[in-house]
Amino acid sequence: ITFTDIPLLSVNGLSDSTEYHSVSWDGTYWVLVSETGIYSSETGLEWTKVSSSSVRVLFGNGKVWIGVGKNSSVRSFDGVEWESGSLSISDPKAIKWSGTTWVAGGIDTNPIQYSTNDGSSWSNASSPLTSCYDLVFVDSLSLWIAVGEGGTDSIATSPDGITWTGRGNSTLDAGYGVTWNGEVLVAVGDGTSTTFSIATSTDGIAWSGVTNSTTTLVVIGRSVVANGDSIVVGGDDHDITGGVASSTGNTVVTSLGNGSVWTGRGLPFTSSVQSLTSNETNAYFESSETYYSQTNQL
Repeated sequence: ITFTDIPLLSVNGLSDSTEYHSVSWDGTYWVLVSETGIYSSETGLEWTKVSSSSVRVLFGNGKVWIGVGKNSSVRSFDGVEWESGSLSISDPKAIKWSGTTWVAGGIDTNPIQYSTNDGSSWSNASSPLTSCYDLVFVDSLSLWIAVGEGGTDSIATSPDGITWTGRGNSTLDAGYGVTWNGEVLVAVGDGTSTTFSIATSTDGIAWSGVTNSTTTLVVIGRSVVANGDSIVVGGDDHDITGGVASSTGNTVVTSLGNGSVWTGRGLPFTSSVQSLTSNETNAYFESSETYYSQTNQL
């Protein structure tokens, strides 16, 4: 794997001084969001500001983009013209689409909400999680999977995005990211009491922790993406609360296929990787160093 730094040196309005929250690909365009606006790109290298709306997370399904900010939301049918929406989450973390239903999650009194009319209206879901950090829908399983925190649950599942069932917290104390690569589900998070920062499942119901993942891979998994059968995890190479960095640690780890074998990729970022996304050829990373990098092969 090779990493290419992409400095945000005021290229098409992007700046090192701006905190960018999330980037997503809908098959045609990349869309990047921040507290100060929304930017679009066909290549991921040159960006154009298309809206001044403040957005934390977004997703595009090829028909409509929906972005969520603090207690606000916007949507667009072309990635250029944006209109206000009715979704309200205090601290949004994720939004995804199943083919029929939109589901959004975050830190809120109602941590999971759903829409069946392309974001025109939203309703509260019944969830065992008190906070939701990421979501994925697996078509072949006809199942939604959410990760977060919730007392006795860090993972929850739902057939429709409306009614959710907790799947315990024996692998992760808190879940921060989840993905599916066509063969296995991978969830990442904080495993302070479990020794697992990465967990896998083939059905979303039963989960197994990756042995010694907190000590040999990443102490805390922050984000995970799949591209084909490749899986990329970004996270912390040290315990942030301890403040002691390890020169032999990893901020990026990868796996293929069923997620049984993992490889540490060292410290391409000297600080933790906060978010990841990918298209057919590249993975884009955001670290707390506030620049983006890409892999040209996973």
